[in-house]
Amino acid sequence: MSDSEMVQTAVRAPSKEKEGFERLKAEVTEIQMELKSALNQMLINVGGKLPAKDRAEIEQEFKELDELMSRVKTGYVWLALFGKASVGKSSIANSLIGKDSAKVGVEYGTTTVASDYQREHWKIVDVPGILDQEVHEEVAIAEAKLAHGHIFVVETQPSVPELKLFDLVTKNSPNTPKIVFFNKADRLAFETTEDRETIKRLVAEKMGKYVADPSDIIYGSAILVQNDKR
Repeated sequence: MSDSEMVQTAVRAPSKEKEGFERLKAEVTEIQMELKSALNQMLINVGGKLPAKDRAEIEQEFKELDELMSRVKTGYVWLALFGKASVGKSSIANSLIGKDSAKVGVEYGTTTVASDYQREHWKIVDVPGILDQEVHEEVAIAEAKLAHGHIFVVETQPSVPELKLFDLVTKNSPNTPKIVFFNKADRLAFETTEDRETIKRLVAEKMGKYVADPSDIIYGSAILVQNDKR
């Protein structure tokens, strides 16, 4: 193959990829229009016979599905980070995107709203971790339903509030792929061998139900990764 042919092939490849994505966007847009039409027709036919609560639930489900398809059209894979406040979700987001974009603070509960950060074809969503305010639970549920993948973050064996959050997310999005990231794992080096093994055993017992395979429970340190990048 000549240099000219190699250049032409290299140019055509991204072009074909773009054309394929544009076709996908067009198909998703068509599906969205059909769903909206179906919803409107259903509400016309039976909407008046439904209790207000049932009607609101149906409309909410259609809205969430529409938003999910809109995210597909962006071309990004959306990952949502869940865990208690100050467990290090913002640091993990920074590590995944390769720069300090997510706000990191030592005060409890720095993140109070869901924030997304972009890297190439990825969007990382840092979900608020405080559970004692209902609004955060609502945000967690909404982001769980819209994400293409979930990352559950812990830094020791999970507490009852953490498990409450993970159960909440799993209940509302049971089929979304999940991994568990044990953050600040470097601190385990300061534990005795017995305590270290006990912590890992308890993490496996309590978090194993959320993942498809034990290998989906990962140990690491987002802060160490960030420092290596600087």
